[in-house]
Amino acid sequence: MSFLLGTKEHNVNLISSTDLVDHLKTGKSLIRIGDGEAMLIMGRSIHYQKFHPEIRNTLKKIIREYRATSPYILAIPTFAITESAADLKSRGRLRIWRLFRSSFKCIFDSTQAYADAVIFYHQDNFSKTVAPLLQAKHVVIVSKSENNTPELHQYMNNYSKSWEYISVPATDAYQNYLSICQLIDKAINSQPNIEKLLLFAAGPTSKVLSLHYIEHKIQCVDIGHGLEILGRTNDYTNRL
Repeated sequence: MSFLLGTKEHNVNLISSTDLVDHLKTGKSLIRIGDGEAMLIMGRSIHYQKFHPEIRNTLKKIIREYRATSPYILAIPTFAITESAADLKSRGRLRIWRLFRSSFKCIFDSTQAYADAVIFYHQDNFSKTVAPLLQAKHVVIVSKSENNTPELHQYMNNYSKSWEYISVPATDAYQNYLSICQLIDKAINSQPNIEKLLLFAAGPTSKVLSLHYIEHKIQCVDIGHGLEILGRTNDYTNRL
């Protein structure tokens, strides 16, 4: 119906970056949901992840059970909801975000507070919010091999004394879900005397993995494409 009737902007209770830092310091995790996840919830595949019922079920659970008392903060593309359709259209972004705008009104609890899903697209935001946590934890990064760059190594060596990288497929990572869990479990168990922090940049599979490990009392941060700019001077503001 949104294609016929259009979509209207909607207010969002936004968690500020300062409040997000405070939540992360208490051990809360961060899960981001965007346009790709909205497609999967509707039963449609996206170009880097085929539809799977378990992905949809997990995404629905993350959204349905989200409360202020949840062990995670849920992040959504707030700009795509609060901007008018005319403004999004003028920037060539309405087609991308139409489905998410409709989904927000239908399945999200608008009384809850949400973080900004694109916070890590901006230069230095990760350094301000998450990097202070890295020093005292064993960090496990889970992403495609292309993101395992010298720039990332230099950045992590500056902020963390203990970290490792797990490479996962760039497309259809969920097909390898069990083997990815085995690799993560091995990394977790290799450092029994230090707290763990999992950084995920593996598409929709990141959300499923995050919920799984959050339920096992391990802090997770779903950084997404923000991982690609760590240690670099660029940002992804032009993608908004």
